[in-house]
Amino acid sequence: MTLPAYADSIQDARMVIDMLVGALQRLLVYPEMGFMVAQDVPGEVREAYERLCREGFTGRLLAIGRPSA
Repeated sequence: MTLPAYADSIQDARMVIDMLVGALQRLLVYPEMGFMVAQDVPGEVREAYERLCREGFTGRLLAIGRPSA
């Protein structure tokens, strides 16, 4: 299923983006907490994550490890 099709299927594109931003945050902070093995995250993906956070897609972020505004 494509991303647009998935967002259409649940009829809440904002929630889908919030979930993806939250999942990426966990990929970034969980290794430091010992919860998972570190994954390589390309710079452009990190930049997109930070941009989406600045744009308010923060509904699924953990309080720890939030990017500064």
